[in-house]
Amino acid sequence: MICPSCESENLKVHAQNPPRWICGDCSKTTRKPLDGYQFPVVTATSTRFVITWAQNATAPHKSTLRTLLQYCKHNKAQLLVIPSRYRNATSVWSKAQQDQDWWHKELTPYLLGHELELNPNLVVGGDVRLTPTAANPLQGMQTVSGHKSYILGHPQIAFETVATPQSKLAKIITSTGAITKSNYSDTTAGKKGAFHHELGATLVELDGSKFHIRQLIANGHGVICDLDKRYDGKTIKGKQRAECFVSGDFHGKYLDEKVKAAWWTGKNSLFSLIKPKVQVFHDVFDGYFGSHHHNHDPFLTLRKHFNGDNDGQNELIGTLQKLDDCMLADKNYIVKSNHDEHLDRWLKETDWRKDPANAEFYLQTALAIVQAIKSGNKFDALEYWAKQTGLAKGAIFLKRSQVMAIKDFLMSLHGDKGINGARGSVKSFNKIGSQSVTGHGHAPAKEKGAWRVGISCIHGLEYATGSPSSWLQTAHIVYSNGKGSLISCIDGEYRK
Repeated sequence: MICPSCESENLKVHAQNPPRWICGDCSKTTRKPLDGYQFPVVTATSTRFVITWAQNATAPHKSTLRTLLQYCKHNKAQLLVIPSRYRNATSVWSKAQQDQDWWHKELTPYLLGHELELNPNLVVGGDVRLTPTAANPLQGMQTVSGHKSYILGHPQIAFETVATPQSKLAKIITSTGAITKSNYSDTTAGKKGAFHHELGATLVELDGSKFHIRQLIANGHGVICDLDKRYDGKTIKGKQRAECFVSGDFHGKYLDEKVKAAWWTGKNSLFSLIKPKVQVFHDVFDGYFGSHHHNHDPFLTLRKHFNGDNDGQNELIGTLQKLDDCMLADKNYIVKSNHDEHLDRWLKETDWRKDPANAEFYLQTALAIVQAIKSGNKFDALEYWAKQTGLAKGAIFLKRSQVMAIKDFLMSLHGDKGINGARGSVKSFNKIGSQSVTGHGHAPAKEKGAWRVGISCIHGLEYATGSPSSWLQTAHIVYSNGKGSLISCIDGEYRK
């Protein structure tokens, strides 16, 4: 047992009834109640919260704690620490457990041991003691909080959205990250737990019944970046440029103008604040005009004709114009994605003689493909039309086989194609031995080292109407400390 006053391990039994221990170094005695630690009742006193997790009988990571306290002071945020025990919380209470049932004195003022409702749509599960070595801390917790989003304490930061009726935003469940040092057993589970132990916290900003969530992840020196600021516990540096910004799937025809303003073009846009050096786009083109999903629906084809939605060149140029507005980084990468390849499939399968509206567009593009093959070059239809129109100048169009990484984050996978030719998923990408940021799923997520962005387009795309949705307008930022964060656009705003 460790002394809660001076952290010495030189504790000796002083009295048995009630149990007391005396420290051989600081001479202070300590006593623990037989029924376990009694957590204080906490109330919400702010509209901004920094929520993290602490293990019993474990010292905090001092530099990270110092930085989080600095962050809270600077941003008028309330620090909440969800306590947990590194033992089976449902087992019979024993003296061995009792001896370890304390939390470091620097953390006790912030402990939250009960459920706390932050607003009508968000709850902190301070009463839930998740196993620190759980492979997936969110497993089975999707429905526990009802319709409310749920924050759980755990040393591994996980994030997912839960499908809700389309009239509502998706429900979020997430875990927090840790403030205490890595302290695990020398077992297989302990080894895995130590590897996925993440120092930091989850930030919540309340805005009436709405809220914004971001991750505050520290590097080994306790340095945390958030938006344009860098915190190290001693100094705060502003006007910091982000390393990379990965927007949610673009789907140019259906790009949400509120998201466009919030991320890129508005007066107080995120881009004007973080000025990322690199930007990554997924699913730039939607391909609605000639989607193969519509091949056997003559009435939809007729509707597209009368609405003017069957013009491929018009959709492509409109997409490139919007992309041009948003290409504001030093380098702008276009990840080869399945919706971009809808155009490739249309070119392979369409008989231009039966599609007079697109005949000229088809023939010009097909001729360019023939010439590229003759010259031994690879052909990308988006890249070709960008050059033809002079739009999206400087965009770097990645091929499927190309690898591109930023600060140890693999950025060149769209997410539709997974390991060994299987379908892609966050679960599969967390096994590749490298952190990654993908798109495709439209529902933002984080599982271990695998991150996934959401969308930048409107929620109700035609192939998703009529069903509950877990889609969210969410992007990803890579910071100079080598850590990342998801950031969502809620009703046109990315923060309070």
